[in-house]
Amino acid sequence: MSGDREAVRDLSMFRDDMIEFGKDLDRIGVEFIRDVIKPALAEQKRSLQKEIGPSELGARCKRWMAHKFAGTPPVGLPKTKWAAAVGTAIHDHLNLWCHAYNERHGVNRYLFDLLVYVGDLYPGRPITGHLDVYDVWRGVVLDAKFPGATQLDKYRPVGAAENPQYSDQVHCYGNGILNAGLPVAAVGMLRLPRGSDNLDDGYWRYEPHDPERGRRALARAGAVAQTVEALGSAAIPLMPTAEQYCSSCPYFLPGATDLERACPGADAVITRHARPPAHIAALMG
Repeated sequence: MSGDREAVRDLSMFRDDMIEFGKDLDRIGVEFIRDVIKPALAEQKRSLQKEIGPSELGARCKRWMAHKFAGTPPVGLPKTKWAAAVGTAIHDHLNLWCHAYNERHGVNRYLFDLLVYVGDLYPGRPITGHLDVYDVWRGVVLDAKFPGATQLDKYRPVGAAENPQYSDQVHCYGNGILNAGLPVAAVGMLRLPRGSDNLDDGYWRYEPHDPERGRRALARAGAVAQTVEALGSAAIPLMPTAEQYCSSCPYFLPGATDLERACPGADAVITRHARPPAHIAALMG
């Protein structure tokens, strides 16, 4: 508080820690990013997550999914997911804002950061995840996205096709709410601008909840998981690719030929020298 000198902390106790006073001032920014921010981002829960989550069940690239299930180590230079970190920070505030609304009005309208069980990849392998918000009053699952300007405008026009991975995600979360004992009327995405001071630049899109869509996403991912479980990393080259922001993929390596270790991208043509057994091919669909 301005003028409250009693609250000002005495910092003289840190004087002995000033071991490089005034040195290398031009390096401070680079060092802070390298030594403070990047290691923290690498340790975030989402970065360390091994099992596939509801947000990934709708991924169209089965090869990426196979690498994920096989536990393939990332290749190339480590990718700092700054946009994802910003999104995570905003999600944390979203929880606070929902709590504040409920407290202010004395209601339990918005349930937030809910851990839900969305189904099994196959018997004995359950998938759980944290959905953003469930509006109890209206029975609606709300997933918040914080895109940059290009992605924000891409889905804004009326009638624009929704990102299928996002749609699968929210329908899976809808199934999670059903599994928890509550009904779901609709699921949708609230896109809020990451690069604008005007919240009114955001928009809301929704669709009726389709439980079968969530089940299909689980079945598709489950088939890939079972194939990897049966064949190990040898299953990876058998999987088709799909454009899924390849340059941001942890398994993307331009010119890669060893597909069990890395992927050259969806546009690269690699001859497959193996074919899966018939019972595995049936799983892959």
